Amino acid sequence: MAVSVERLLWASYGFTFAQNLKRIRRIRGITQQVLAEISGLSRTQVCNLERNENNSGTSADPALSTVYKLALALEVPPSLLLPESGENVSSICTTTGTRAALMRIQAGKAGDGEGENESHLAAHLEGLEPFSREYTDHKRGEVKAKKTKGVRRAINKTA
Repeated sequence: MAVSVERLLWASYGFTFAQNLKRIRRIRGITQQVLAEISGLSRTQVCNLERNENNSGTSADPALSTVYKLALALEVPPSLLLPESGENVSSICTTTGTRAALMRIQAGKAGDGEGENESHLAAHLEGLEPFSREYTDHKRGEVKAKKTKGVRRAINKTA
């Protein structure tokens, strides 16, 4: 079965997301496990996102809430995780009717801001500091306390 152009483009966006996520996590000096615990995701999910794969072997397609959970855990703007934050996304999420309008907009911007996204990302990452061990331990403790509190509430409701 042939792979569509849209699917290939989506895979490239997913690859960029994966690279941004991995780069920021490493700068913060935390493991996939720690990021998973702080963000409330599973380590497998973080690993799959960093490899740009999902359980069916296709390109990752994280929910917006997942992107925000990761950004909150890493203390970065969500736009730093997303690919091409300074440009319109091409045909992936548009209908036939909006593609023509998108092409006109992009034609009007031809030559403007090339490499802008990469320099934008580099500027934000330049000042990014690693998390201290105490900070990550504190964040992990907060998450565990919330989970324990939720379990206690659930037990009390059923009792």
